[in-house]
Amino acid sequence: MSCRVVAIAALCLVLPGGSAGANCGSESSCPLEPPAIRGDARFQFEVSQLYIDQDQPMVGADDAAIGAIPGHHDEVRTVSRVTNVRGAVRTPQGWAFRATLPYIHRTHEHIHHHMGEDHYERWNDRGVGDLDVSVTREFRRDQGGRYQATLGVNAPTGKQRGAENEDGDPIEASARIGTGSWGLTASTGAEWRLRAPGRDGDTTMPLRLSLSGRANGRGVEEYRHGAEAQAHVSTEYPVAGAVAALLQANYRVRAKDDVGDADQEEASNTGGAALYVTPGLRVDALSGLSLYGLVQLPVWERVNGIQVVATMNVIVGLRRSIL
Repeated sequence: MSCRVVAIAALCLVLPGGSAGANCGSESSCPLEPPAIRGDARFQFEVSQLYIDQDQPMVGADDAAIGAIPGHHDEVRTVSRVTNVRGAVRTPQGWAFRATLPYIHRTHEHIHHHMGEDHYERWNDRGVGDLDVSVTREFRRDQGGRYQATLGVNAPTGKQRGAENEDGDPIEASARIGTGSWGLTASTGAEWRLRAPGRDGDTTMPLRLSLSGRANGRGVEEYRHGAEAQAHVSTEYPVAGAVAALLQANYRVRAKDDVGDADQEEASNTGGAALYVTPGLRVDALSGLSLYGLVQLPVWERVNGIQVVATMNVIVGLRRSIL
């Protein structure tokens, strides 16, 4: 049980940061804590699929029409399908080492304004994304909660050469599969056990809290994605047997990007904040095997300038643990 809280807080960091909040509207991750698995495993392997469809323009905290704020180009839609492969090794001394490698398939559409004419442009790109590695240390107490701290590094292993459209123009730096930059992450988290309402007196449920931050270096075309901070509160309710209902509240705030040499990008249309509610379900199908699904719904968003956002994020996953 002691390793479970470590997995929860650390895995929210190793989801690929990608281009979240960029003015191309290209997300490769959502603020989310993957659900825990029962048991105390030494080794863990996980495959998950994340789907993000950004097709709703927003100005500030309000829905808007495409091109509501004139610019070099108007964002129309970005769809990201991200397959994450994760591995973890834990030690009896309370250390955990993790690595995540994503494979991203992204389509991006915008309207380019040039010399009084509008040109619809579309890109279809796919490839391996940036590698994330992290190390976690858990601090236990005999009474009360469990606490942990995590440090992580994002390495520029992803595909940096962008796909080209019909005219041979590459996709914007902010929407590349690989950022081309190094990044640092840090988090802290805690878990407490509470009595589960409506269940037997000895049945408990977790209450988890985690805080994390991320800083990014310069990458493709000297583009720097804005630093971000996240906060998560999550729990799970034992419905029956191997079935657990999941619930999270997720908050993310992100600074504006530094566009560097990408002169067609607009920093004023990057960054913002969002609050999500994320319900889901987990089934412990077999010993050491867990299946889960989560739907992330924004309840409040505020963007800088004009950006396209997703009306929901969906993630499904399979996790195998070996004692």
